[in-house]
Amino acid sequence: PKRDVIEVDTTASYTGDIFNAFNLWHENTERLRDNPQAGSEMTALLERHLPQPGHVDHRGFDWHYLWRLCHPEQAVGLLPKVGSLNGHKDDVYYVTFSRDGSRIASAGRDKTARVWEVSTRRRICICKGHKDEVNWVDFSPDQKLLATASEDRSVKIWDAVSGKERFTLNGHKAEVVCVLFDASGKLLVSGDNSGVLKLWDLETRSEIKSVPAHKGRIQCIAWAGEGHTLSTVADDETVHFWTMPELHPAGSQRAEGAHATAFNREGTMIACG
Repeated sequence: PKRDVIEVDTTASYTGDIFNAFNLWHENTERLRDNPQAGSEMTALLERHLPQPGHVDHRGFDWHYLWRLCHPEQAVGLLPKVGSLNGHKDDVYYVTFSRDGSRIASAGRDKTARVWEVSTRRRICICKGHKDEVNWVDFSPDQKLLATASEDRSVKIWDAVSGKERFTLNGHKAEVVCVLFDASGKLLVSGDNSGVLKLWDLETRSEIKSVPAHKGRIQCIAWAGEGHTLSTVADDETVHFWTMPELHPAGSQRAEGAHATAFNREGTMIACG
């Protein structure tokens, strides 16, 4: 008997699977670790398009991008582990080195920031006082102070050795996502979940200026060179540049899907991702 031949639209299948994989990524707030099953489901969708020997490879950039999200160890390789810093009782959101590289500060979901000695991996202090998750931490240029940004809508300044709270900066009406000292250590910049960027005077402990910088959550801020330019990247998929300390707009670029931004040492190039 004659058999019907069914042709599969491989282009439509590929497009559909890529679309579904992206949806899984976004539905899980881009944190596959919290839902390993989503990563497995993404992998299953992508594996359907692994080319067989002798067949044409139809995979595009989108496939390889999603595959790297599911398998980051294949994308960057496994770095040799030097040691672990244990103490936070929940997820750690942000870590940073002190200017001389001798200490590390960490911030996390357990509402604390912590300072660690790199050489001994010894905990130096715990900064307790926020009423909600701590999203970001930064050392002052002289390494004597810490600044933290929290979901409790505040910025706090701490002694970086004792962990004692110095003072609190209130004024944000949304969760504070990021905070940075300027090069002088006298000013502070913070960004929040509603897209507002604030500049603070640490000597008077007062707000200097506030601007509606973005139409969505500010995910990251970064200084360029000697600190005359600041960059901000947000959920509105743009990176904005600001002349400092005036906090004047100095241009913007489209940055689709970007959550982080960093300048090169000279401040002449910027990376977003």
